[in-house]
Amino acid sequence: MNNHQPHQQNQQNQSQQQFHQAYQSPPHPHYYYQPKQITPEIKAKHDKSVKKYPQIKFSPSEYMIIDVKRSVWGAVRIWVVSITASVAFMAFAILMAGTFAFIMIGIAMVIFAIIAAKIGVSVYYNNYLYVTNERAIMRIQITPFNYRYKNIELENIEDCSYEKDGPIHTILNFGKIRLSTIGDQHTYTFYWVDNPRKQFKVVNAAVQAVDRSRKLRK
Repeated sequence: MNNHQPHQQNQQNQSQQQFHQAYQSPPHPHYYYQPKQITPEIKAKHDKSVKKYPQIKFSPSEYMIIDVKRSVWGAVRIWVVSITASVAFMAFAILMAGTFAFIMIGIAMVIFAIIAAKIGVSVYYNNYLYVTNERAIMRIQITPFNYRYKNIELENIEDCSYEKDGPIHTILNFGKIRLSTIGDQHTYTFYWVDNPRKQFKVVNAAVQAVDRSRKLRK
């Protein structure tokens, strides 16, 4: 019986080995959706983006593709309104009253208009649209104390477009970029975009790249 025990033990081990070779556990649910491989090129772009945009929390595989630039004509419009208001205040103070007190009031209103213009320009440029290889980040600010952020995953964007409204927009080459999402069918619009056609091509290419990657995973 002692001679048969090693033989039986070997048969049992062989059977278990064959069973484990024949049986393979099903793939993990995320087997076909592996995290993006971080290549040296991606890491270099990521590190550069983190350094240049410290206010944004990037994922390990995320990097900036385009910082959509606003047109200088939006800032020019603010200054034109301010200068026009300043001239109107001074003209009223000199022509309608002419006294020292009214002239001082006119000067004070001019200073106020200049300060308001500087604040307006600062608010104007604090609106931004950043597009990374994973999402679009939009900051919308109307007043110095009122702003909101929109975080839009590129894989949720169904349509991307740009538009120039009228001859002035066409001549001065500024317009708007629209991003429409799939789920809630919401449209996000970024106004006063400089050279919208050129910048739209970069944004649209990023959206299309994510869309192609999503289709390959299916």
